[in-house]
Order: sequence, then structure tokens, then C-alpha cells
Amino acid sequence: MKIKFLILNLIVLVLIILANIFQFYFINYPIEFNFQLAVEDSNWIMLLIIIISLAVFSMVLGFLKIRQLDFQRIFLCFNILLLIFMIYYSTDSFIKTKKEISKREKEYIIKAEQDIKSDNVIFEYSGGLGIILDNQKMLDKINDIHKKYGVKYKNIGCIINSVDDEARQKYDETVKLYLDKRNGRNWESKMNAEIEKMRKENLSLY
Repeated sequence: MKIKFLILNLIVLVLIILANIFQFYFINYPIEFNFQLAVEDSNWIMLLIIIISLAVFSMVLGFLKIRQLDFQRIFLCFNILLLIFMIYYSTDSFIKTKKEISKREKEYIIKAEQDIKSDNVIFEYSGGLGIILDNQKMLDKINDIHKKYGVKYKNIGCIINSVDDEARQKYDETVKLYLDKRNGRNWESKMNAEIEKMRKENLSLY
């Protein structure tokens, strides 16, 4: 019987270790899962302290002989409760994030439809403060070309929000069909080629 509970405890402890690794993904969703990063960034010290505390508490209760429960039975119960809590916490965080993404996606779809109507699609990107190599005259010419293709590029700074980045993809998907229809296929390549040609023709502006 003791061997049975020992094996069960080992199995549950392995599941707790796996839960601790994978909850990194669920809590930090929608970032891409990286097993090595999850292992390195998981709070192993805190988990070890919790498991040791549960083991000590189980030993104390085992010595008290409460309803003839021994250490292994009590420790198994605590480990199962810990595993259930970790799964619940991770799942709850994941579901909340998914709901927030869904809410933001709907907002971006509405924004995309409004921008399409006004023929002014705005692509937002995180580019930090950046170094502006072009002077204002050159920037104005570049903006004129962007306007010709019905787009505008907006640097939102170094703000990193994985939830918003994920939701913003709905905006890009919504406007893509419109821009392909408006400007033709491979319009971005044509636009960039036009910008490069303009740069070469206006070297005196640098």
C-alpha cells in the first residue's frame, strides 16, 4: 500500500512540475510558447518552498494519527489540491486573456471598417523611439505616396502589449482585402519601390 501511494505521489509531483512549466504559457498568452524559456522563467524556488511546506505539514499531521491517515496519504491529498489550484489558476488566466483578445478584436474590426470608409487605413507598429533618417520634406513626400495607396503608418512607440498585438491582426486581416482590391496585388512592393525611386530622385533633400 505504501509503495502505491509513493508511486502516486511521484506521478502527481511530475504533473505539478509540468503544470508549473506550461502555466508560463497560459498565464503569458498569447506569447509564443518556448519550452526552454518557460523552464528558465518558472518560479521553481517558490514551488519548492510550497512542496517542502506541504511535506512538513503532512508529516506533522501524520504523527498526530488523525483518523489513521499517514504521511503519504496526507501528502498526496495536498499535492492533488496544489495541482488542481495550478491548473485552475492557469486556465482562468488563459480564458480571461482570450476574452480580452476577443473584445479587442471586435473593436479593431469596427475601426477597420471605419477607416475603409474614410479611405485612410492606419497600420500601427511598435518601433520604439527610432532614429529618423529622413528630413521633413522627404517624410512629406513619403507620406504622400502612402496616402496615394490609402495607408498611413503610425509608430506607437516602445509599448509592448502582446494582447493588443494579437487583436490588431484582425484589423490587418480586415483591411487587406480592401487594399488588395483598391491597389491591386503586391501593392506594398509597388509602393516601396515607388518610395525608393523617389528617394533616389530627390537625393538633394538629404
